[in-house]
Amino acid sequence: MADHAISDTVTIRVDRFRRWLPQLVAATAEIGCMDATELVAPCRIGWNIKLRAAIILAAVDVFGKSWSEIGRALGGRNHATMRHTYKTAERLAQHDAEFQKLSQLILAVAREIARRPAMTVEIEPELPL
Repeated sequence: MADHAISDTVTIRVDRFRRWLPQLVAATAEIGCMDATELVAPCRIGWNIKLRAAIILAAVDVFGKSWSEIGRALGGRNHATMRHTYKTAERLAQHDAEFQKLSQLILAVAREIARRPAMTVEIEPELPL
């Protein structure tokens, strides 16, 4: 029987892609002076819609996320709603100065979130000898 080396620690790389969107939603809610639950709630107030639209623009541009992933992060909205909101956001970015500033700010936040290194967790298992 061959001897095998056993490591004292196990390093796990946490999937940062699963963290990015919730972090972006939380940061955007703070920018919009509201709670993240308000931002993802089924509300059609103009300010909430603009904030969600800016998140969608940033998520596609920086993270390359699918419509479904973005929809799940924004309260379980479907992919068609996300695609429609993205197209609306592109039009808003051309004609609405307030939205241009907002989307640039949220895009900068998304880039900062993406720049952070992946998180690693070290576990020291207690193995019976």
